[in-house]
Amino acid sequence: MDALIEVATESPEQFAHATQRARDEKRLSAIRETATAELIARGFTVLDHEPGYYETDYTPVRDLLTKDGERVTEAEIAEVGGRAAFVRVYYTSEEATILYYLADPKAAGFHKDRGNAPSGPMSDEQKEERKALIANNKAWVSAETVRREWLASLLSRKTLPKDAGVVIATGLTSYRSITGTAIERGNLLAHQFFGIDRADYWGPDKLAQLVVESPTKAQHITLAVVLGGIESATSKENWRHPSAPMRAYFQCLADWGYSLSEVEQLVIGDNPTDEADVEFEGDEN
Repeated sequence: MDALIEVATESPEQFAHATQRARDEKRLSAIRETATAELIARGFTVLDHEPGYYETDYTPVRDLLTKDGERVTEAEIAEVGGRAAFVRVYYTSEEATILYYLADPKAAGFHKDRGNAPSGPMSDEQKEERKALIANNKAWVSAETVRREWLASLLSRKTLPKDAGVVIATGLTSYRSITGTAIERGNLLAHQFFGIDRADYWGPDKLAQLVVESPTKAQHITLAVVLGGIESATSKENWRHPSAPMRAYFQCLADWGYSLSEVEQLVIGDNPTDEADVEFEGDEN
């Protein structure tokens, strides 16, 4: 709460992003705590960090072989002394991933697979890069939730941004490879923006039916198709390797009033959109 109050006071435009990250962290913590309790009940020591390549206290079970040369399984260490585990929860997952370890594999009759020997320890610079990578990837997932909720809100407005027609035309021409792929697959996100389920392959298109029922919303629906198509092509790679179309897209959203999170700001950076690409000309209402 203290952290959220600080954001609300000093950077209110980032409050939605900070709140979503807090929700995600709370969800992940609950998953981690449940898995940890189950492991402790089974007699495992739960490690507070994932052992590095050159830490010798624990050996990953995935690197161990039986005396017959078979890979050691979780079941084979269920009653072994010195068994341990590390609980990893991926940001987009609903369940924990458990990494198993043994303190004394030799005593259990196992030996290490030398074919999995590491090439060398990570440098401090590599560790920092990995730390930043993990943090930004987590932030991206949270930002995606906030961004798509904002897009749904945008499309619910009575009046769209003045340049919505330009964005639609650009999305269906210059960015047709992106939007076209989503259209072929039924454009799930465009449906979600309006809170409706996508029809099955043989059913009538529900967005088309929405146009029939609300013809005055035709531009809203077309914009949703374009935005849904581009959104479906976004990924965590965008902040690391932003393409010209994605730079233009995120700049457009910012111009329309969406508050980019810190990780989304990396997409825009200081690199201008390639002249060969038609930019979205964002114009806030």
